[in-house]
Amino acid sequence: MGDKMDTYLHWSTVIANKAIAQYGDNHIICSGWSPSGVYHIGNSKEAVTCHAINMAIKDKGKVSKFILVLDDFDPLDKIPKDLGEYSKNLRPYLGHPLNRIPDFSGKFDSYAEYFSNGAKEALSSFGIEVEFIKASELYKKGLYDEFLEIYLHKNEELDSLFETISGSKLDSYISVICQNCGNMKTTTCTKIISNVIHYKCSSKGMYRGCEFEGNILIDSHEWKLKWRLDWPARQTFLNVTVEPSGKDHSVSGGSVDTSLAIHEKILNRPPPVLEKFGFITIKGLKISSSKGGALPANQIHQIIPIPAYLFLIYRSDLMKDINFNPATAEYGKLFDEYDDARRMSKGINFENRKSEVSKLSTAVKLAMHNHHNDFIPASVKFEELALIYQISLCSPSLTIDKLDNMNKLPNSDAKIELENRLKLIDHWLSNFAPSNFLVNFLDEPNSDILNYWDDEIYDLWSSTLNDLTQNDSPQNLVNILREKAKINDIPPSKYYPAFYQLVIGNSKGPNAANLVFAIGIDEVIKRLGAIKNLLHR
Repeated sequence: MGDKMDTYLHWSTVIANKAIAQYGDNHIICSGWSPSGVYHIGNSKEAVTCHAINMAIKDKGKVSKFILVLDDFDPLDKIPKDLGEYSKNLRPYLGHPLNRIPDFSGKFDSYAEYFSNGAKEALSSFGIEVEFIKASELYKKGLYDEFLEIYLHKNEELDSLFETISGSKLDSYISVICQNCGNMKTTTCTKIISNVIHYKCSSKGMYRGCEFEGNILIDSHEWKLKWRLDWPARQTFLNVTVEPSGKDHSVSGGSVDTSLAIHEKILNRPPPVLEKFGFITIKGLKISSSKGGALPANQIHQIIPIPAYLFLIYRSDLMKDINFNPATAEYGKLFDEYDDARRMSKGINFENRKSEVSKLSTAVKLAMHNHHNDFIPASVKFEELALIYQISLCSPSLTIDKLDNMNKLPNSDAKIELENRLKLIDHWLSNFAPSNFLVNFLDEPNSDILNYWDDEIYDLWSSTLNDLTQNDSPQNLVNILREKAKINDIPPSKYYPAFYQLVIGNSKGPNAANLVFAIGIDEVIKRLGAIKNLLHR
């Protein structure tokens, strides 16, 4: 391979090198997530990123562990739209710590546990090795106490730091849990004297306060640092060496800027490697669990094989937003790219894609870590498979038999994989597929078929198909068809609608060449015989 491919380094390796240079041989890769709503595919991007970095560091012979902090001590800011039916029961708990809100389903110990379980299921199915840590337990153990004392002791320096970086200082360093009503969005810390926190509680907008005034001890741990103070504190006592975060945290004056400054000027220590990454979007929009409709990460396997989903992330530049939309043709192209990358990793030559081999092979190896599909996949593109499935009356067994007869199944593992993939395709056709992917194969041509056919178009298709065998490629069909049409001055606007009308009764449809091979060349030639009879009747 050329120099460009030989020197390719995946972003996970680049970050690993940076972390090792800064922190040596022992590493903690950290992620955080607040279980205030469903753990969706957008949330999972961070964990998948951490997993790749963790593996890259281990591959270099260093010690590394991936931890995910569940911020279950955060308050419930709003009720997710998807929980509308439970809003009456949840409304009194707005502003309360997530781990102290009853689980609306009745299956778990708390609201936080319910949503945390979805994250654990998802990452387990992804094959990601991660240790989950509850923020509430970190507070309960008193691990933040020292940092509150440091912040209070250096309050003038800290306030100046915030004013310089973000334009304003924090109104308070902590949120206090009211000991009368349990809310932490309605309290205001009035003063901290020695180890006693004084506060008052009053309603703020939709958060119900109780007009209580009281005090608590610092070591009661009935308080929580504000996020921009919490983050560098826990990075310090957890010995975090790398923590990626969404690029929104890295805007000028954002939480990354303040975290870096707090590490360096308040805590007097080097900060972790704080890498930023782009989002997974749906229709170009960032996913939000509170707005509803987000795809839970533990359900992604119902739409796409998990390794293919991981490949989608690993093949992309770290900072690039990834638009995942099953209702577009890009969905099928992802399957094809994933299968091609697997072939590349097996040494199968792609002459026209040499510049991509190293990048895609690396991505697919990362994606297949802890997943058992180290075999050459079936030689069938997604669109062709979807067409053959529909033409085979949506019968998996008939589809597999047809593919077997077409010599598309190189091994038994590929056959099993396709059987599972057909379940995804069936779900996709029923719920997401664009209309041009849906076909209804006609038993015989419609009565108006001769409005689209004449001898010239018949000769074009007949001569093209008779020049082919089933072992030819769809692209070869296109090349022959275009060349013959060009010689006879027949525009695509005439010969493609004629074909579609013959087989599916519409003037538009899926890729015509793929459709020919899905139906079978002999079957289409047989259909042309019917057209010939009608033309010369």
